[in-house]
Amino acid sequence: MRRSLRRVLAGALSAGLSLGTLFAQSSSGTITGRVVDQSGQPVPGATVTLVRTDTREVRTLVTRASGDITFASLQPGPYTLRVEAPSFKTIEKADLSLSSSERLSVGNLVLEIGAQNETVVVRAEATPVQTASSERGALVDYNQVAQLPTRGRDIYGLMATLPGVVYDGRGNDGIGQTTSPEGMSGTRGAFSSASIDGVSGNARSGNQLDTTIAMDAVAEVKVLLNNYQAEYGKGSGGIVNIVSKSGTEDYHGSAYYYARNEKLNANDFFENAAGNPRGEYRYNTVGGTLGGPLPFHGLDKKGNDKLFFFVQYEYRPSTDPQPTRYYTVPTLAERNGNFNLSVGNARGDLYPANRIIDPLTGQPFPGGIIPTSRIDPNMQKLLNVFPLPNAPDVRNGGAFSPSGQWYNYSITEPQQRPGWQGSLRLDYNISDKWRAFVRGSNYGTHNKGPNSAVNRYPWDPEADIDYVLGAKNWGGTLTWIASPKLVGEFTAGYAAWSEEQHYPEEWLARQQKGKIGVNLPQRFPAQNPLDVIPALDFGSSNIGGNPATVRWEGRFPMQNIADSWTASANLTARVSEMREPSEADSGAVWRTAARPLPLRRLWACVLSRTR
Repeated sequence: MRRSLRRVLAGALSAGLSLGTLFAQSSSGTITGRVVDQSGQPVPGATVTLVRTDTREVRTLVTRASGDITFASLQPGPYTLRVEAPSFKTIEKADLSLSSSERLSVGNLVLEIGAQNETVVVRAEATPVQTASSERGALVDYNQVAQLPTRGRDIYGLMATLPGVVYDGRGNDGIGQTTSPEGMSGTRGAFSSASIDGVSGNARSGNQLDTTIAMDAVAEVKVLLNNYQAEYGKGSGGIVNIVSKSGTEDYHGSAYYYARNEKLNANDFFENAAGNPRGEYRYNTVGGTLGGPLPFHGLDKKGNDKLFFFVQYEYRPSTDPQPTRYYTVPTLAERNGNFNLSVGNARGDLYPANRIIDPLTGQPFPGGIIPTSRIDPNMQKLLNVFPLPNAPDVRNGGAFSPSGQWYNYSITEPQQRPGWQGSLRLDYNISDKWRAFVRGSNYGTHNKGPNSAVNRYPWDPEADIDYVLGAKNWGGTLTWIASPKLVGEFTAGYAAWSEEQHYPEEWLARQQKGKIGVNLPQRFPAQNPLDVIPALDFGSSNIGGNPATVRWEGRFPMQNIADSWTASANLTARVSEMREPSEADSGAVWRTAARPLPLRRLWACVLSRTR
C-alpha cells in the first residue's frame, strides 16, 4: 500500500513537471486535529465525521494508531466535527469556521469514558496562535464584507482594515479593475497578486485585479502577507484570495440600492471661485442576490443537499463630475490671418503685431495681417478643427480662470461611467467521493465623454469617445475523496480582460484628412489606416494659457485583450500510519496579452511539495 501511494505521489509530481511551467493556488483549506483519551493517549478506531453545516456536505474517517485526523481540500465555510468511539462519550465540536487557504487545527479532541449515546458539545473558539502552518495572514470575513462601508463598493477598499497594510485611499468609485494597496508588510503593492476561488485574477499580471467580483458575491477575503508556501509564488507581496459565496440549504436573497448625488455635496473651492455650479456627481448602484438549493430531477433524491446555486447582479448608472477645463483656441480673426489682436501670454497681454514676421522677407506683415494669398489652405482647415472662443470678454477677448490664467474657451462636461457585473456559482455534491463547483463572474464598464480615460480631445464637446472595459473570470474545482487517506483537488479556470475605444463616426469624419479637404503627404501612410489629421501642438510661449492641441492616443484605434488560463492539482495522501499526510501540489498558468497585431506570452511557474 505504501508503495502504491508513493507511486501516486510520484506520478502527480511528474505530471506537474511535464507542464514546464507550474503555479498552484487554491482557496481550499485543511482541518487537522488529534483524538486522545483523558490520559493523553491516542484513540485508534474512532469515527470522525465532519459536516459543512450550510450545505450538509459530509466527510468521514476512522482514526489510526496515532489518533491524528486530517480533512484536506475543504471549501471555506462553517463546519461541525463529531467524534464517536466505543466506551467513550461522543464529542461534538461546533461552530468551526474555516477560511480560505487555512490550515485549521482543532487541537486535541479529548474523549471521556462513558456511554456512546452521551454527547459532549464544545463550541469552537478562535485559535489565538496559528499552529498548523507558518504563514502570516489576515482575514476579511463575511460580516466585515457585508457591514463595512466602502466608497465605491470595492473589495480592495477593505484591505486597509488588515494589520500590515498601508492605507492609501485605494478603492474604486466604479466597477472595473482594482489595484492592490501600496504596501503590505513592507512589500510594495506592485508585487501582490489576487485570485478568485483559486483562479488567477491578474490577467495582465501585476497588482491589478482585472477581473473583479461584486462585494455582495464575496464570502470572505484571505490575504497572505508573508512566509507563505511556495505554491503561492508569482509575487513576493500580499497574496489576495477572494472566495465567492455559495448557495446553502435554505433560500436567501437580497435587494439593494446605494446612491450618491451632488446635491449632498459641497461645491469645489475653485468652481465656487469661478462662479460655476456643482458638477453632476451621481453614483447609483442597483442590485440583488439569490441563493439556495436547486431541486433538479435526478439530482435531489436525498433532499436539498445535492445542488446549490448563488446568483448576483448589479448595475451602476453613474455620472462623474469633471472640473471646468480652460483653453486658448484660435479666434476667427486668427484663422483668417489677422493677428493684430492676438494674446501673447497667460496674463492676457497682446502680442506685438510687428513681430508677425514674413519668413520670405524677414520683415513684419503690415498690421500683423497675413494676406489671403499667403495662407496655406491645409493649415487653415486644420485650425478650423478647434471650436471658436466662448469666454466672456474680460480682457482682450478672454477671461481668467480661478488660477489666474487667461483663457478664451472653457468646457464643463460630465463623464458617463455606467457599469454592470454579475456572478453565478453552482455547487454539486455528486456523491460521497466527488464534490464540484463552478463559478462565472463578468463585468463591463463604460468611460464616456470628452474627458474619458483615453481621449486626447478633452476640449471638444463632440468627442464623445467611449472607453469600454470588459472582463470575465470563470473557473471551478473538483474534489476527489478516494479514501480517508487519499484526497485530490483539481482547479481550472479562465480569466480575460479587454479594452476598446468607441468613437462617433460623425466626429471621426471631422478628423479625417480626406473628408475635410486636407492634402498633406505622410511618410508612412500604412501607420495611419483611418487617415486622421496630424498632431498639432502650439507650444507654451507667445500664446495664451493652455493652448488646445490635437493628439492621438498611441494605441488608437484601441482594441486590446489579456487573458490567462489556470490549472492546478493538489494531492494529499497518508504514506505512513505514524507520519503526517504528504501533499503534492502542481499547477500552471498561461497568460497572454495581445493587441490585434503582436502576441506576447508571459509564463509564471512554481512547483512545491509540502509536508
